[in-house]
Amino acid sequence: MVRIAEVAAQQCQLTSYDAVYLELAMRKKAPLRTLDGALLKAAKAALP
Repeated sequence: MVRIAEVAAQQCQLTSYDAVYLELAMRKKAPLRTLDGALLKAAKAALP
């Protein structure tokens, strides 16, 4: 599996914690709830 969240994290300068949080949400197909602008930007970039 390509680590889309990791790539998005690098492009959006996420912390390691946020990148893992994004990766987990994507793998579990769970909704991602955040007020963090960078995390939201990375999530939008990672989703098709």
